[in-house]
Amino acid sequence: MISEGTKNTVEHEINQIINHPELEIYFEGTDRVLCEREILVPNGPILRPDRINITSEGSATVLDYKTGTPKIEDEEQIESYRNALIQLGFKQVKSKLVYINNEIKIISKG
Repeated sequence: MISEGTKNTVEHEINQIINHPELEIYFEGTDRVLCEREILVPNGPILRPDRINITSEGSATVLDYKTGTPKIEDEEQIESYRNALIQLGFKQVKSKLVYINNEIKIISKG
């Protein structure tokens, strides 16, 4: 349904993410992974991060994928995801904004 060129471009971008030295650990298959799952916040909006990895030790990392240039709104958004996971009882929560452009740029917190 998509052209060969589009397929190749998408494959290249996915491989850049899953083979990135700072991200490859999240794609090893050892973590419990939740993609696009809703987080209900009391008296707040419904949050829907792109990906949450939960280790067997109970720590969590939330990843959110973006295109374009980094914006303060992106950092505020991922911080709200991080805070929601802390409120849910996760003791250690990391967050990563993953900007997908010509090259992968990552902004990490926690």
